[in-house]
Amino acid sequence: MGWFAPHPEGLTSGHSGRTQVGDDGEVVAGGSTAAVVGLGAVCGLRELSSGASDGTVRYWVCEFAVLADGRRIVLHEERGFSLGPTIGTGNRQVRRDVIIRTVLNVVLPDDEQPKEAHPFDWLASLAATRGLNVNGDDLRSLPYEVVLSADVEALHG
Repeated sequence: MGWFAPHPEGLTSGHSGRTQVGDDGEVVAGGSTAAVVGLGAVCGLRELSSGASDGTVRYWVCEFAVLADGRRIVLHEERGFSLGPTIGTGNRQVRRDVIIRTVLNVVLPDDEQPKEAHPFDWLASLAATRGLNVNGDDLRSLPYEVVLSADVEALHG
């Protein structure tokens, strides 16, 4: 499986994904009793440089695991997308559901023909690096949520 290509602008920095999720970036303690009960992605607005005047809006996306105790643990945060200005309307008119669909597409592998609807085995391996004991089969059965940050909601809500 070809994994994810990083966003061309290097989105692993310059955004508040871990803060939005509430993740301090530490490995979860091995004795943690918190089971993984869900997955999700959060999308926020990336800070634009002061010279950006073409109407393009840039977004960051990170994917996370939800634990039974309510914590969200970031699994990866290198994804993102940009939307250019829409003819006659501007980006403020892009509907919320379009942003959510775009987020769901952005977190998929870059393969032309993915083997499954979501890379659950890869996410399980990322979860393991954060100290979570879960496998791809476990993740396939969990609910998935897309969370839009307050700034995205304000722009597209």
